[in-house]
Amino acid sequence: MRRGVFLKKNKKRGSILNHKDIYLSFPKSSKDQLSYFSKLSSFVTLKDLHKERGLIKKDITDQSNLIFVRKIVHKYKFFLRSEEHTS
Repeated sequence: MRRGVFLKKNKKRGSILNHKDIYLSFPKSSKDQLSYFSKLSSFVTLKDLHKERGLIKKDITDQSNLIFVRKIVHKYKFFLRSEEHTS
């Protein structure tokens, strides 16, 4: 059995969630249950969510800074490689 991610308090649609807003506990049902929440993660709620409710993937969207940074690094690596071939 895996632990699930639960809210400490109610959140409105469009709210940003971080590690201070959640706690880990064993869910009654683990179907589609979110089981990982990194301190580097930042998520935005897609609908109003109630406290002590288990988070599921379709209720949130990932807004992690880490993903944003990786996209930028990938973009500039491609750019630098293409510059090497033209020089």
